[in-house]
Amino acid sequence: MLLGFSGAFGTSYFPLMKRIAYWFVSITLGYIIAILVGFALDRVKFLINRPIAYHIIYIAIMTLLIDACISLSTSYFQRKAFDFNNYFYLLMPVFIVSLFITIIHVLLYQKPMQSHGLNNILEVSENKRPEIYNRFEPKFRNAEIYAIKSEDHYLRFYTSSGEFLLLMRLYDAIKELEGIEGTQCHRSWWVAKMAVESNENEYGKKYFILKNQVKAPISRSFVKSLKDMNWF
Repeated sequence: MLLGFSGAFGTSYFPLMKRIAYWFVSITLGYIIAILVGFALDRVKFLINRPIAYHIIYIAIMTLLIDACISLSTSYFQRKAFDFNNYFYLLMPVFIVSLFITIIHVLLYQKPMQSHGLNNILEVSENKRPEIYNRFEPKFRNAEIYAIKSEDHYLRFYTSSGEFLLLMRLYDAIKELEGIEGTQCHRSWWVAKMAVESNENEYGKKYFILKNQVKAPISRSFVKSLKDMNWF
């Protein structure tokens, strides 16, 4: 509505109702394109765990397709043939808007990094267990992993046999946790699904309560994704 009333991007010469209709059509088409492009890219294996490449490709495709739709919409409302000059003229503004929307979306709705589980990690053969166990001291090699917390250059592992520290990055640790179903719930936390007993709100912040009564914070940017994955 604001774009229609303000006559943004040179549409002020349209009558008011025509401007509103123009921007309604353009924004609706852009929204549909954003959903379809995201749906398609989510299924490209190469882009899994490559967020930078994912978003560069996402913005590029979004810009080209949305620009085409806006140019076609402009031609229709102007009752003129498709104008390639108009397409190239709008390319930069559409790119800036697509970039801005993508940044806002990333900040609000980040996808947590996940690990995926086997049926029962303690019943599978040793060579099929998560790689991360090879880094543990003998006393922890049969322990259940409840959570991992990043502390400077170290990771604190919360397990059924106690806590310990390892020198490594959280990103690398989550890759080595394949075999245990779990998810990042905060930029510095990963939790195992079987370790979560409940969740709670405290002064506007959400937490997972684990079996060992440790409270793992839930980032606001991960809430929507975690809800979609039925974590609460």
